[in-house]
Formats: sequence, C-alpha cells, structure tokens
Amino acid sequence: GIFGRNSRIIGSIPASIKDFPFIVSIRVASSNQFLCAGSIISHWNILTSAQGLYNYNYSDIAIYAGIKSSKNTDGTKFQIANVTFHPKFKELMKLTLIYNYDIAIIKVDKRIEYNLFQRNINLPTKDISTGNLAVIAGWGTTIYPNGNISDELRKSPMIIFHNVHCTFKLQAILNDDQLCAYNEIGVGACTGDSGGPVIHDNKIIGIISLTYGCALGLPDIHTKVYTYLNFIKDIIEN
Repeated sequence: GIFGRNSRIIGSIPASIKDFPFIVSIRVASSNQFLCAGSIISHWNILTSAQGLYNYNYSDIAIYAGIKSSKNTDGTKFQIANVTFHPKFKELMKLTLIYNYDIAIIKVDKRIEYNLFQRNINLPTKDISTGNLAVIAGWGTTIYPNGNISDELRKSPMIIFHNVHCTFKLQAILNDDQLCAYNEIGVGACTGDSGGPVIHDNKIIGIISLTYGCALGLPDIHTKVYTYLNFIKDIIEN
C-alpha cells in the first residue's frame, strides 16, 4: 500500500470554497509548493495531520485561506506561530512510519476573521455511526499514478465503515482513533494531500491520513476527530 503525506482525491468533482470555507492550503512559502490541507476550527487554530508538517521548517510555511486554488496567493495568508503534535505521534515516528495519532493543531500568527469564504468548521459532538455518508475535500491529483496537484478544490462522497470491515479488507489492524471510509473503485484519496477534512453533518469527523493505493477499491483510513476532542479543546481553549 501507499503511505504518506500525499493523499489526493480521485473520482472527485469540483467544489466551491463557499461550501468548504474552513479548508486551508498549507504550502512551502519559498517555492509555493503545496504540502497538505487543514481545517479552521477557531479564530486562531487549524486542524491538520501530524505527518503533513513533521520535520518542516515552520518559518518557511505559508497557509492560505479563502481560496479554491492550490496555487494562487490571493487569499488570506497566515504563518505558523506554533504547532502542537500529539505526543504519542512523535514517539511513534522514532520507531515506525505507520501514522497513528496523526493529528496536529496549528496556531496562526494573526486572528482568522470569519467571512463567506473563510470560517471555522464545528467539531463533532458524538461518535460517527457506520453506514453514514461523509465527504472528503482537497486539492489532490485526479489521476494516479502520474497526476499533478489539482489547481481547483474538489470533493468526493465516502461511506463510513466499521473498523472490523477495514481490518479484513486491508489485512491491517485499525485503532479506535482511526476512521475507515470507502467508496467504489475509482473514488477516494490518493498519494499526496493529508490533513484535509472528512465531513459529516457540517462537522469535521476525520482528518485524511492513510491511503492504500489510490481509489483501487480499498478503504482509506482517517484520524477520528471525536477520539481527540479533549486534546483539541485543551489546546484551543488555552
């Protein structure tokens, strides 16, 4: 399977930033290279995957909100004031490349003012049930294996499955902090854009994390946000 920073959305359709005003594009500032996506969860904080930012120089990272392009710089630009990784993620990274505890919270350098094109998404208030429909969004490549980053924001529906189902399909053990999502062959995340949101009922229930191949009929694994509510709230409330 393919593990990595780069989960891209295949089998997707164009999306409007007005429908996803919480999504941000995280890039290397000096080259404008797209790194990963994230989601605004407060006036000061962005939720993303830990793998997307791990071992990067934060002073050379720019975050753009309020635009649907992965390349344009006409949105609101933010820089990183601080990043909090889950402590167990940092421990695991010394031992393995399997991304458990794949969650990080960015504090930006200035207040995020909400408007039609940039605002927060709510955190979940309960665990997600299997069988529910969710949506993933991002700038991932639409062609595998040789596609480039999509310039426009795209979205794709996914169905939440029980972790036991995914354990069987993937022959890999999933933890309680992971969310299993699946659609038909030809639809799903791929190599590239971790950190993007998994959305249900206008709440962020997951963070795009792991893909096995690209839309080849195998489930995608995402970080389950509900599991980390205390971790998230402790940081954004302090």
